[in-house]
Amino acid sequence: SDELGLTALDPEEFVSRMESVEDALVIGTNTGRVVELKGVGKAFGPYVAPPGFHISGLRCKPFDEQEVVDSCRDFVSGFDLAPLPEAGHYDAPSALLFAAENEFLQSLREILAKAELDLNAFGAGGATPLMLAASAGGVGSIRMLISSK
Repeated sequence: SDELGLTALDPEEFVSRMESVEDALVIGTNTGRVVELKGVGKAFGPYVAPPGFHISGLRCKPFDEQEVVDSCRDFVSGFDLAPLPEAGHYDAPSALLFAAENEFLQSLREILAKAELDLNAFGAGGATPLMLAASAGGVGSIRMLISSK
């Protein structure tokens, strides 16, 4: 978009839902507040954070040359998650994604040992644990994921 809308979150707020509609980016918070940031772009979402996590960013990919829309060269393909420190419960597939991407090997080992998860399944952010580990250059995570398949 040629314009950028901004908003400020209160210290207790975090992003729990995100969606792009025709003329705005709609952000929902844990407090129920909904903010519409004006702008034009390709629609995506809605993305909803799983239990124990909040949305910390958007993942973008470039369009193929023939798919460039309105001079926009990138599209949103998913979102990044971060754990909430005070959460009482964490979504296991999302915890696996977060541990693999950030190469938290002890956590990754414990999740793989305790939870029966499909390692080839796409997670809430639109990627597999192996995809995230590879994009972050996490050799330890890659080895652990491959050996546990």
